[in-house]
Amino acid sequence: MAVALQLRGVSPVIAVPFEADGRLDLAGFARVAEHIIAREVRSSLLFGLASEFPKLTDDERGTLLALYVQCARGSQLAIIASVTDHSADVAVTRARRYVDAGAGAINIFPPFFLSPSKLQILDHISAIAEAVDVPVVIQFAPNEAGTGINCASIAGLIGQHGTIAAVKVEATPPGAAIDELFATATRRPSVLVGYAGLHWPEAIAHGANGVQPGCSFVELYQAAQALLDAGDMAGFAASHSRLLPWIKGWMTGVEHIVAIEKAILAARGLIQSAYCRRPSFPLSAQDHAGIAAFITEFGDSLPNVRL
Repeated sequence: MAVALQLRGVSPVIAVPFEADGRLDLAGFARVAEHIIAREVRSSLLFGLASEFPKLTDDERGTLLALYVQCARGSQLAIIASVTDHSADVAVTRARRYVDAGAGAINIFPPFFLSPSKLQILDHISAIAEAVDVPVVIQFAPNEAGTGINCASIAGLIGQHGTIAAVKVEATPPGAAIDELFATATRRPSVLVGYAGLHWPEAIAHGANGVQPGCSFVELYQAAQALLDAGDMAGFAASHSRLLPWIKGWMTGVEHIVAIEKAILAARGLIQSAYCRRPSFPLSAQDHAGIAAFITEFGDSLPNVRL
């Protein structure tokens, strides 16, 4: 699977912009998509937590994926579409639909509603992995989806299903989970670390080979990744350390950083409205002042900024 080789490096989660009245902003979404594609990242995730996936209708998801595939036509971008359904039956149908629509990989957000058993969660993942012929990413997000499975369980699935190519690790901190995965897997997957790259250096030290942040300042992650690729570990650490105070302050919760990301996208002129569908996190005056200070500090690396 050639696409499996693209599940590394910087793989941003694309935001879904809305009009001020809550309707989809398809023109804004196309601008964000084209911006990400122009950055020449290997892959990008749609319908992640940063895409506000629980707040999208089925029709909207279909429209957004079709538009993203259209924008990406002719590029090397692998679009990862996240399947987030609670029911394995529904999830299998959706995964097949996403692949037919042009998704190059499928991300599985394991079910957690009403605390399914470990065997039920593993069956859910297996059903999707067996249903598609594209690379599969398993999202391990114990803070958001509970601890029904662990990385040893995921390692067992990797041994059973050749389509499983990567794991997105969002344990905090991620080192122990990555160690457990590699110690028990019969085949070494790619590992992407989430949580806005908060623990990116630790994840790299434990064998991760990618990061999956939001998309509003992807250039800063790419600059750090370039240093990493060049073997400049000191430079990578310094680059991450410069970002860390901002990420740490914003990653107090998913809704908080989603609102921050959208405010930055709006400040850069990529979207018109920073509206997040309710329930959402109300940004404070301090948040807005911080965003302005962030853009001032990193302005030279963030083109097309419009304050």
